[in-house]
Amino acid sequence: MVKGKILADSKLEQLIDNGYLTLSPKLEDYQIRPASIDLRLGKIYDSSGKEIPYDLEGLYHLEPKHHYYMDTLESVSTNIKSNINFYVIPRSSFGRSLVNISPVEGYLKISSNFASNKLLCSIEPGNLAVDIRKGDRIIQLVGVKGNDNNNKRYTFHIGDILVPKIDLKVTPTDGIKDNELFYKYYEQNIKICRDTYIKCISKEKVDYSGNNMAAIATCYSIGSLGLVNKRKNLSYVDPGYSGNLFALIMGEDSECILKVGDNVLDLKEYKIYGKVKRGYKDSSIKSHYL
Repeated sequence: MVKGKILADSKLEQLIDNGYLTLSPKLEDYQIRPASIDLRLGKIYDSSGKEIPYDLEGLYHLEPKHHYYMDTLESVSTNIKSNINFYVIPRSSFGRSLVNISPVEGYLKISSNFASNKLLCSIEPGNLAVDIRKGDRIIQLVGVKGNDNNNKRYTFHIGDILVPKIDLKVTPTDGIKDNELFYKYYEQNIKICRDTYIKCISKEKVDYSGNNMAAIATCYSIGSLGLVNKRKNLSYVDPGYSGNLFALIMGEDSECILKVGDNVLDLKEYKIYGKVKRGYKDSSIKSHYL
C-alpha cells in the first residue's frame, strides 16, 4: 500500500533549483529546515483589514485575545507535475507561547499548481500580550509526495496541563521556557471557558532521532461539556525530534471539562523522502529582523 512521504531538505532544494517551487524574495539558507521551509512574516492587519505599524525595533505589539491577520513576506508558486502538495503549518514556537496561528480558508494546503501569491493566516494571541518581529519565521511549508490517507495514525493523550501566568508579554521566537510562562496544574481535570487558552503536554513521546521519520499532528475537538479546538489546527514534528508533544487548547463554545488522559492529538506518521542534510538541532529559531 503506497503511503505519503515528507520531502527532505535535499528534495525541497531540488524543486527550487529546477523552478518547480518558486519563492520570492529568494529564501535565505536558514529558512530551509531538515524537511520543511520556513516563511517569514510580512505585514499584520487588524480585524477590519487595517495594516498595523511596527515600532523602530521591527516589533508588532499584539493585545491578548484580539484577532489579527498576517501575510507572508514570500510569495509562493508551484508548477509540479508529480503528486506533491504542501501543508501550511504554523511554527511551534508560537503555539508554545499560546499564540494561535491558522491559515485562512484556501491556504491550508498548496497544490502542485498554485498561482503565485502570499499566504494568509489569522493570528490570535491567547491570555498574554505578544510581540512579533517583522521577518520572524512564522509558518512552514511541509511537502508531501503521494497520498497520505493510508499513513499510520496514533492517538496521543493529555499528560500534564499547564496554565499561563498573567500580566506577561512574550516574544515567541526568543525561545521562552515553559516555567517562565506557565504553572503546572496538579488537578486531574480543568474547566475551560470561552476564549480560555491552556497548554497540554502529551503522555506519549515520539523518537524521530534517526532522521528518517516525521509527523503531522491534528488537535482533537475535545471536552466533556463543550467544544474546544474546533478548527483542528495542524502541527509538525520534525525529523530528528525526540520527546513529548504539546497542544494549544482554546475554549470556543460553552464551558467544557478537560481531563488528564483525554485524547488530545491525532498523529499521522510519514517516512522521509530523500536525504536529510540539516540536523534538527542545527535549525536555529533565531529571528531575523528585516
